[in-house]
Amino acid sequence: MMPPVFQDPRADEWEQRQLDKIKQRYEKQEEIVATWENEHKRKAELKYEKIEAELKEKMARALRRYEEEIEGIEGISREARAQLESEKKREEHKVKEEANQIRFTGTFPEQSCSLM
Repeated sequence: MMPPVFQDPRADEWEQRQLDKIKQRYEKQEEIVATWENEHKRKAELKYEKIEAELKEKMARALRRYEEEIEGIEGISREARAQLESEKKREEHKVKEEANQIRFTGTFPEQSCSLM
């Protein structure tokens, strides 16, 4: 760069004014960009929060369905066990009655004879 030939203080003032204008213009543009960025970040954050809330609700519904299904399975199992216990007691009672009959009569039922 060539050194200036004339030393005019107005040139320095003009240069400073021009640089200030450029600085102000770019500061305004930076503010516009920052505002745009903040708005879009906030929109993205709200969108994420909405999706997160929907997922939490979906997970809660899935958990409720799972718990209901487990409750139903346990209910069926309880009923099946109760039925098995009832059948077991009925068979045990029948065997005890037959044993008492054998003790009383001294004869075994025909079904049991093949086992002896």
